[in-house]
Amino acid sequence: MSSLSYNIFVLRCLGLWYSDDWITGWKAKLYIGYTAFIFLTFYSFTLSHFIMLYECIDDANEFANASFMLLTLIAICGKMFNMVSERQAIAKMMTALQTDPFTPEDPTELSINSECIRKTKVNMYYVNIGIIES
Repeated sequence: MSSLSYNIFVLRCLGLWYSDDWITGWKAKLYIGYTAFIFLTFYSFTLSHFIMLYECIDDANEFANASFMLLTLIAICGKMFNMVSERQAIAKMMTALQTDPFTPEDPTELSINSECIRKTKVNMYYVNIGIIES
């Protein structure tokens, strides 16, 4: 099992990565609708922060906080768009990284790989707990 499979699972939950097995059929249409809903929600949230930026123009501290939040949201929207539009290129790179020259060859490399997979699992659990708690 690859350490990237956990990241792909999170991206699938967020609507940013669909499987190539779902190219046709009802699952593909449902997932594309889910992705569109996620995009619409997040982009409208970014637009509302842009409108909020105009409302807090009188207070410099609020304006600075709102503008930094808006810049962060714009960057996230760009990353979301890039992730969905370049999914096939990213998948090709991931496949290339899991082929022969990059696979572990001896027991030391296998232990390093299994340790990285374990750390990825633990970090993912901590992030999920942090998201749920906040």
